[in-house]
Amino acid sequence: MYLLYLYNSFNNYKIPSKIPSSFYTVEKIATMWWQSRHARF
Repeated sequence: MYLLYLYNSFNNYKIPSKIPSSFYTVEKIATMWWQSRHARF
């Protein structure tokens, strides 16, 4: 699941027209990363 987010963020950065979407994806990754630090899945 986490790799899927990373893959989507990578594709979003490759497409300039999806900049707002990439920022949203980065925020999702940051949230998941923060949660993973405090709660081991």
